[in-house]
Amino acid sequence: MEKQTATEAQSNAGTIQQIQARIVTVACLGVGLAVIAIVGGWALTGTLTDWETVVGGLFILGILAGLAALARKGRPGLAAGLLAGMLFLLVGADVAYYGLGSPSAMAFLLPVLLVALVIGLMPGLGVATLAAVVVFGVAWASLNGMIAVETLVDESHLSYNAPVVSVILLFCAGLAGTAVEAYRRKR
Repeated sequence: MEKQTATEAQSNAGTIQQIQARIVTVACLGVGLAVIAIVGGWALTGTLTDWETVVGGLFILGILAGLAALARKGRPGLAAGLLAGMLFLLVGADVAYYGLGSPSAMAFLLPVLLVALVIGLMPGLGVATLAAVVVFGVAWASLNGMIAVETLVDESHLSYNAPVVSVILLFCAGLAGTAVEAYRRKR
């Protein structure tokens, strides 16, 4: 097997960084379109009751635009980490509010996949593990009356929903992260 020249290594690193920036930009675009669709849907159905929601949506769109620009300016790892952190906090707050009777816990896939695809396998597994801890924590706390959630609380949230969500998160992080690591080694 031939050794890579310094120029080839630099070119490959640049290519990987461009791919990472593209992933972050697409993630920002997707989340931005989701914000527009949700707020727009509320406006169309007449369920949008507060102007603060529109301002909050515009604020989030501004953050997303800034993160996409940061990724394209050569800092895709930082942009991915910040976006994943923001998504993790939003999803975590939603899960804590609605509980595991809502499908919202599956939205933890967004930061998990983003980190696994841009930063790598071990960080992706770390985010998936942290999300699993949150999911189990919310299930346990709501079942034991420590937090009040909006959906009905059932023992299956702790015995079934939390484990299933956790396995899916860890599986997706492992799969995506392994693919990224294999691609990096091949380059």
